[in-house]
Amino acid sequence: LNGDGVTGALFINGQMVDTALIPGGDGVGVVRTWYANVEPGDVVDLALTPIGEAGDTGDGSDGSANWLRVDTRIPAGAQQPDGTPFIPAGAAGLRITSVSFDPGAGTLTVAWPSAAGRTYALDTSLTLAETEWEEVDDSILGMAEETTYEVAVDQPLPPEFFIQVRDVTE
Repeated sequence: LNGDGVTGALFINGQMVDTALIPGGDGVGVVRTWYANVEPGDVVDLALTPIGEAGDTGDGSDGSANWLRVDTRIPAGAQQPDGTPFIPAGAAGLRITSVSFDPGAGTLTVAWPSAAGRTYALDTSLTLAETEWEEVDDSILGMAEETTYEVAVDQPLPPEFFIQVRDVTE
């Protein structure tokens, strides 16, 4: 338990997504859980640097150990170390949960589970053809728990009208 400490960092496809500093006198360390949507071919790196509390890059008397576990189980209510909720891609987390029509206003109100800090896009189409979707808005700021969005529609409603929501957070 000497030296200035170390810093651990997690990178996904070359982008640092999490970091933790462990002071030199800390004999316990930290255990962190980071949730990520990774695909085959993605690169996940766990890095350990000699950079301690004072920013010194010298590797004097710092001892450390690290480990990385990859697991496909995601608990309900999963949160990142900074407290933001994690919503798995392709999971039941991103789905339209309700649509209501107000004929007087000519609007549809669409709701879906969301997370604060995420950005969503909403598209509409009269067919399910991949090339015929019209983007209504691609800068819908997510709210904690659920986001609702009002879409103006032509009346009368066409016999078929499709809506999709996408997470476009960068």
